[in-house]
Amino acid sequence: MSKRDKIIDKLTRDLNNYDTFEDKHKYLQDHKYLDRIYEQYPEIEQGINSMMITTVQEEFGSPDSDQFSFSKDVSNKELLRVMDLIEKNEEVLQSEYFGQEGIDEMERVITEKNAISADIKKRKESLQGNIATLRQEFDDRVGAFEGGPLRDLPFIGAVLPETMKYFMQLSAGWTDLFRTKGMEEVESRKLNWDPEAQRYGPGPEIDIEQAKLSSVLAEQEAFKEKYEGATTLYKELNDLLDAQEFRAKQIESSGIDEALNYMSMENLRRTLSGQPTESDKELLLDVTGI
Repeated sequence: MSKRDKIIDKLTRDLNNYDTFEDKHKYLQDHKYLDRIYEQYPEIEQGINSMMITTVQEEFGSPDSDQFSFSKDVSNKELLRVMDLIEKNEEVLQSEYFGQEGIDEMERVITEKNAISADIKKRKESLQGNIATLRQEFDDRVGAFEGGPLRDLPFIGAVLPETMKYFMQLSAGWTDLFRTKGMEEVESRKLNWDPEAQRYGPGPEIDIEQAKLSSVLAEQEAFKEKYEGATTLYKELNDLLDAQEFRAKQIESSGIDEALNYMSMENLRRTLSGQPTESDKELLLDVTGI
């Protein structure tokens, strides 16, 4: 038996001692003299590569079908499509989002946006709550009391407060429908007499809170303008990343990565498309020799 045949016999017997691709792959990776053997006998490398590809196909694919070479769940055609989509989407991530650096910057912007939005919302709701409380406190204290100087007017005093309330709501009350909560201006309570404070309406406290609320609302508008489109862009990015992650898991669960240890990307693609290259045919012939 020639030295070459002895080497082939030893490698074949050793590989056959392992049942899984992972164990066989580890054996070859840890082999001290494999590089020398491959350098002296290139045909042995071709044969071993072919054997390992067969192992991948048996372990990850359906050996009885040439449509599921590297996965039992995903066909060759679909794996090829997934690989193409990953490649194209990676180009999009580089050209439109400037790669990982751009993605990180987008994450930073959205984190900043969410923090500012939460702060504005908190202050807005707090002021709206303050205004609602002041109004309720006034109503609880005064109710619909309509006394005061207007009642003392001769002839019209008996009906003037109710009449003014009616025309106030009729003529301008509808405008409050278009104002933000807390910023309503046409309030019939303004014609309710507060005997304790000796004045009509709740007083300046609500106006003070409304001024603060107006400032927050203006800040909110400026915020929306500054970050206009950021949420949509971020959602598109997330959708793209989610799609990439899903497709990457499809590849990861197949035997693609394992096969690429023993065949070129070009040959892999041709295998998936059902068009083996001449070198693939040579590899298959070498297997029978080994």
